[in-house]
Amino acid sequence: MAVNIYLIVVMVIIVIIVIIIIIATMTPQNDIMECKIGESCYPEKFCIRPAAPKNIRTDTGTRNTIKIRWRPVLYAERYTIYRSIFPNLTKDNYEEKYENEGKDNTSRIIEGLTSTQQYLLVTASNFCGKSTHSKVIKINIICHPDIPSNLEAFFWSPGIGRANWNEVVNAVTYKLYVNSIEVFEGSTNTTTFITNVPGNYTVQVSSVGECEESPLSPIIIYEV
Repeated sequence: MAVNIYLIVVMVIIVIIVIIIIIATMTPQNDIMECKIGESCYPEKFCIRPAAPKNIRTDTGTRNTIKIRWRPVLYAERYTIYRSIFPNLTKDNYEEKYENEGKDNTSRIIEGLTSTQQYLLVTASNFCGKSTHSKVIKINIICHPDIPSNLEAFFWSPGIGRANWNEVVNAVTYKLYVNSIEVFEGSTNTTTFITNVPGNYTVQVSSVGECEESPLSPIIIYEV
């Protein structure tokens, strides 16, 4: 009799444990676990982080401007472009970032750059999280203003004259060179006087923007 009671108690305990296990496995999980690529976060939803964007390409548009493009990424809902003038660029170490919404929104025009050397990378993200970043790419952009045109120089006595040229958009200052020596750097005035220049004269002018100086204009030669 005592043995039968003992068996009954054991069986009851086993049944209770089984019931607890069944109830626990049927209870929905309210917390979304951190997803890894290709893993199911919880039974009701399959969560996949997008892969890193590939085939990053850039075009130099107008001066101080870059257009960056990449291939669409499966499962992506948005993209983030990170930019820096330093090569140690990461998604945690950058100067500026830009957001693109939409899986197929895979290009971005970045304007107002003031350095000839730029570094860029791209990440993709969705509700599960953000991808690893793409390969960092380096691009050199055209940063200087245009070369001044229609340079003219007039000398009315040895070593004394005047030079003038057409205005250049985005020029901050101009530099005038006589016999390959810089004799003037000034504001946006496009006329300047030339003094104390001996002998024959070669005259050139350049424009200076926010980040660098343009190439020199074609040489004008005056012989005395």
